[in-house]
Amino acid sequence: MTGWTDILQDRLDVAKCSRPVLNAGIDGNQVAASRGTFGLGHAMDQRVGHDVLDVPGVRYVFLLGGINDIGLSTIDARARHQPTPSAAALADPVIAAQKKIIAMAHAKGLLVFGGTVLPFEQTTRTYTAQGEAAREKINAWIRRSAGFDGVVDFDAFMRDPAHPERLKAAFNSGDDLHPSDAGYRAMAEHIPLKLFGCP
Repeated sequence: MTGWTDILQDRLDVAKCSRPVLNAGIDGNQVAASRGTFGLGHAMDQRVGHDVLDVPGVRYVFLLGGINDIGLSTIDARARHQPTPSAAALADPVIAAQKKIIAMAHAKGLLVFGGTVLPFEQTTRTYTAQGEAAREKINAWIRRSAGFDGVVDFDAFMRDPAHPERLKAAFNSGDDLHPSDAGYRAMAEHIPLKLFGCP
């Protein structure tokens, strides 16, 4: 399976726009890890300096995250026989951590772009009404008041119009969480190259 960052790199190469793409994503990684990292690496707000901002020549940051904060926190609560975390408990740490990352990047003179969080209804063990409300809260903040230098609304074109809490069937890898190859391609193709100063 080819990720959206690889396809974005291909698009930049075809456009003859010299912008190397560094994918610093980690599978299962969280933005804030407010309930713990669960052994999946330091949270984004803790590692972004070393892994992204201090990379020589970096000019742009594309931030996409939050679904693992929602899902892993839900799984953890269930495993501990605790109540499902509220929408605010799930969303607010993600928003605070993204604010921190934006401020850190801007302090270094970098442009920061944000992507909305994809739908995840029907996922095993992770989907709850509270989690969906958290996702919607995060996305509303990203769209309206986050302070990004640009936003790509992945949720808007990846969701099923008849069931907005779900991925479109064509974009669903089969686990109701990760996009298919066609989904990753759609994500990459919806990112305007002009964000990176390309014609």
